Amino acid sequence: MQLFFILASLVGFMYFGLKKRRFDLYSLGFISSIIYFLPGFFGYSQYPTRIITVKRQVPLLDETYLVMIFVLIIFLVAAIIYDYFISKPPIKNIVFKGSSYVTVIFVAIGVIGFLLTVMTVGDTLLSSKKSLYMDEFERTRWQLIWGIGCSLGMVCAYVEKKWKLLLIPLSLLLFNFYIGVRSNFALTIIAIFLIFIQEKGKMVLCGINNLQKYKIQIIFFSLMAYSFFLYKKVYQYVKLGMWDNLMILVSQPDLYIGAITDSEPFYIQTILNEVISKDYHVGLTYFFKNIMSQLFLVSSLLKTKDFNTTFQPELFSYWQAGLGANIWAETWSAGGWLFLFIFTFFLMVFLGFCSYWLRTSNPILKGGLALLCTYWSFYIHRNDIFNQLSYTKQIVLLWVFVVVICMAIPMKKIKKYNNY
Repeated sequence: MQLFFILASLVGFMYFGLKKRRFDLYSLGFISSIIYFLPGFFGYSQYPTRIITVKRQVPLLDETYLVMIFVLIIFLVAAIIYDYFISKPPIKNIVFKGSSYVTVIFVAIGVIGFLLTVMTVGDTLLSSKKSLYMDEFERTRWQLIWGIGCSLGMVCAYVEKKWKLLLIPLSLLLFNFYIGVRSNFALTIIAIFLIFIQEKGKMVLCGINNLQKYKIQIIFFSLMAYSFFLYKKVYQYVKLGMWDNLMILVSQPDLYIGAITDSEPFYIQTILNEVISKDYHVGLTYFFKNIMSQLFLVSSLLKTKDFNTTFQPELFSYWQAGLGANIWAETWSAGGWLFLFIFTFFLMVFLGFCSYWLRTSNPILKGGLALLCTYWSFYIHRNDIFNQLSYTKQIVLLWVFVVVICMAIPMKKIKKYNNY
């Protein structure tokens, strides 16, 4: 099955990389699939053991490979259908009153969220034990405002080319990255990458001319991507100021290899492998309860919980740290192959709709949509439906709140920031 997986990856690469087409959410989703399905190329996933420093390599099951192959093929087929059978008339510009103030408000909200996080969490932010400050984040919730506000502010500032203003959320997201919370900064960079390359129009992504023309950008984004893997291995040394130990660590080649072979994807696919191996089922009722709880803000009433909280006590009860989630494992566990197909079908329709609207020239709509769609095309691989909808809700509510405020209230005092 490994050979068929590699062949599916190569066929997808040939279409997305060598065909002249506009980079879209299917392209981004396929790239994300390759990253999160890295274990498929190696033939194993990493299983945690009772000893935290000891990992166990377990071969991937044939059905695990089938799920990964199915996801790769569905992204490819959806892209082909979108390219050849869906009409693409020009997107008309959407204008709403006060939109020129929105980016400044996003950044201001991010700054407020950061300050309130520092005030409520305090020195715990600098702790090398991630669980300590993550518990505080969960309790106070200000870090959500910090992360989402700065992410929206940075993406919209990039679209509007407000470079001086962009430095503020960039600095705060870098600090977020420094303390060990990588997702906000990573997804913001990916959203900016999506906008950057999507605005180039139709192009042969891996064509020789484009590789030469954009070699600096390619090197930059490649190094950024690798840094997200590498920093997880060293951030505790950085936060503790153990520079001598860090120097010894960075001099060892195993660090750079292990940053890939012991990375998050190898544990995310462990979830899929184990769910299939143990024939673990949560049922459709669980899945739709989670959807309803997020859509109608009644999670406490329905007593719902995310997939990790559901499967980990039963499949990995000995492991104290969180393992994350896997949307393909969750949908398979909820309703088998049929429901996995149904879910991916609606996901592809949604990504096609969003790819169309990403071509809007309205910077605020483009920026907000790019960040939201990055979660649904890229980050979805390591998430579950509960958290996926939770992130969606946070982004949409903050975006709508700020846009409505700017449309309703004149803000002449903010006008001087428009040229930043």
